[in-house]
Amino acid sequence: MFKAYVIDTSAINPGGIRVGAPAMTTRGFKEEEFVKIVDFIDRAIRVAAAIQKSLPKEANKLKDWKAAIGDGSGFPELVQLKKEVTELAGKYPLPALLE
Repeated sequence: MFKAYVIDTSAINPGGIRVGAPAMTTRGFKEEEFVKIVDFIDRAIRVAAAIQKSLPKEANKLKDWKAAIGDGSGFPELVQLKKEVTELAGKYPLPALLE
């Protein structure tokens, strides 16, 4: 199910990022973890913007993005970010997996 912001006109081109805070607090996230999540999102957006800027202007489709980024291993910032996100998520398992 797509949850749109009031300003959104399409799920294809959303006007923001929806963060599932209830799901995160259920996993045990506190204020400190939310600060880390904001940092992760900020860093991801900055890397994505830099990659998009490096592409030719006419390369503005998802297929162009996928071709440029590949598996992400060519972008050290993404490799590091993935490592940090995985480490944080690993500290807070899904409640259903604990049963």
